[in-house]
Amino acid sequence: MGNKSKFRRSKGKNLNKRLLIPVEPNRKIKEEKNKTVTHQFYLSDSDRIIYSYEIDQKGVIQKVVDVSYDININSQWITIVRYDSKHGFLHRHMRVSLDNLSDTPTTIGVRKRGKPHGWLTWARKDVSKNFLNYRTGFFKRSKIRDLY
Repeated sequence: MGNKSKFRRSKGKNLNKRLLIPVEPNRKIKEEKNKTVTHQFYLSDSDRIIYSYEIDQKGVIQKVVDVSYDININSQWITIVRYDSKHGFLHRHMRVSLDNLSDTPTTIGVRKRGKPHGWLTWARKDVSKNFLNYRTGFFKRSKIRDLY
C-alpha cells in the first residue's frame, strides 16, 4: 500500500504572503436610506393615535418608530402610551402621571415574536382597543377626574 499520508498537502503552502495586495472595490456601494411614514387618526376630539414606521426601498417595514396614544388636556397633546422597536424588539412606554414626565418601559403583555409589520399591526390594535383603560389609569395616577 505504501506510506501515504492521511492528510493532503496544501497547494499554496509556500506562497509568499508579501506578494498579496489588498484590492479595493472599483465601484462605490450605495447606502440606501429608509423612508419614515407617519399617519394619525382621531378616536375622539380629545384622543388620537399617531404611528410612524420606516420602510426600505421595496416598501417593506423595517422598524416601528412610534405608535402613540395622545390625549388633549387644556389644549395640549400629551402622550400617555407609546410603542417602539428601537432596540430591535417591540416594547411599551407608559407615562407615569401628568406631574411626573418620566415613563416606564416594559415588555410585559407586549408581542415578543414576529417582524416589524406584525408588531406595528399589533400595537395599533392594542392602543385602539385599550385606549380607555390607558386613559383611566393615567387620570387615576394624575388624580384627575375623567370626563368620559
